[in-house]
Amino acid sequence: MTQHNWDLSKIYANDAARLEAKENIESQLAALHTLAGGGKDALPEILPAVFDLQRLFSSYYGYTMMSRDVNTKDPSAQRMQQESDGMEARFTAATAFVRPLLLSLTEEEVEELLQKPDMARFRITIDRIRRYKDHTLSTEEERILSSLDEVGGQFQNAFFMLSFADMRFPDMEDGTPLTQSNYISLLESQDPAIRKEAFTKYYDTYDKVKNTLAADMYGNVVANVRKAQLRNFSGARQAALFEDDVDEQVYDALVEAVSESLPALQEYYRIKGRAQGLDPLHMYDVYLPVDTGQDAKVAYETAQGWLLEAVAPLGEEYSNVVKEAFRDRWIDVYPKDGKQSGAYSGGSYDSVPYILLNFTDNLDSAFTLAHEMGHSVHSKFARDNNTFEDHGYTIFVAEVASTFNELLLLDYLKKRADSDAERLRLVDHLLNSFKSTVFRQTMFAEFEHQTHRRVEDNGTLTDEELRGMYYALNEKYFADSVVLDQEIALEYARIP
Repeated sequence: MTQHNWDLSKIYANDAARLEAKENIESQLAALHTLAGGGKDALPEILPAVFDLQRLFSSYYGYTMMSRDVNTKDPSAQRMQQESDGMEARFTAATAFVRPLLLSLTEEEVEELLQKPDMARFRITIDRIRRYKDHTLSTEEERILSSLDEVGGQFQNAFFMLSFADMRFPDMEDGTPLTQSNYISLLESQDPAIRKEAFTKYYDTYDKVKNTLAADMYGNVVANVRKAQLRNFSGARQAALFEDDVDEQVYDALVEAVSESLPALQEYYRIKGRAQGLDPLHMYDVYLPVDTGQDAKVAYETAQGWLLEAVAPLGEEYSNVVKEAFRDRWIDVYPKDGKQSGAYSGGSYDSVPYILLNFTDNLDSAFTLAHEMGHSVHSKFARDNNTFEDHGYTIFVAEVASTFNELLLLDYLKKRADSDAERLRLVDHLLNSFKSTVFRQTMFAEFEHQTHRRVEDNGTLTDEELRGMYYALNEKYFADSVVLDQEIALEYARIP
């Protein structure tokens, strides 16, 4: 089983090594304060000191976050993560002077700075920072605002602790545990009684803590809105998109295009219901895969083999990275008590690009492996071929590599399918994946925008209001193609 747990000792061999790294970071953090008063002339010293420390800290933060995510109940992991959050806040406050200082330079002074030894690596970074000229405060105001970042982050921490460490779901009637990790798998059961039972018990549990989660969400939204206002953005949405240099018109165009296509989504659900003998289709039926009469189980080792075959057209270099990920324990594979649900690709510039999975031996899990591996190989190549300052990529383009990997896997499986039942199963997966990626994510985006606009207009976000907003969006997206069971209104409370 150890082979199925990621190996974080690649970052720190033991806790003594972690503590040594922590002390080193704290020492360098203290030294930053001595550079703050140096002004423009000190920038050749300031920039390397800031970004070299950021590089060290990103490794430390990644380690503590991943340690917590595999066991949110572990007190030592919780403590380490809180320490990291505090260090991050102090780092942000200590470096708050850098942005105003860079913005004070003329174009000529910027070019002079970049000609100095070791400064060329900061060109893109400086260009990005100077985009924020209209959204940057004074040095002292930046320091104060930065010191509050840790406060804003506690809303997400509270959500994680409640959702993954403290929340307990009742067992199913047959004794099967109901968890965050297996909930969707239970909704894929061919037994309608199991689907309905899982759906009802899952949201009954959320119903018991709905006011707590609503208050937590309200706090998070308020923090986003106030920060955007303080930085002179037109709203929280502009602030969120500005970082990736995405115009708000792109968001509006997406919502408009998806809204115009909703009749196709609704017809898809009507066809799905008729094909599966479910008239009407309920919300607890929408994840039900087509019944091909075949064993739907997919072992992790099978998924590994599929993926290696699927990515072969990308060449030996790419395939070797995937093999390395499997061999050298980049991946934490299976669900476990206290583990964060879902999946992600993580790590830092100086670590391997780790992958968190909750593999449940089905086709969706195989595609999730392909998806996250796309992110991780992308990250490895980005880190191997760029400096620390330039290796990052925006979330706006990140999904290209991951979704392409899914399509490679789909193409491979379609070519090896030797029956109509297998091909039908793959078409069903593709349609469901497209629905989730395009329609469902856009619905989430609409909900997020609505909640922030409500607070910007001096409104409130009680559980009743949040459920009403979310249910109305489900009415828009599903119309009469699916019975909108009232429990679905609480889905707003479970999405991170």
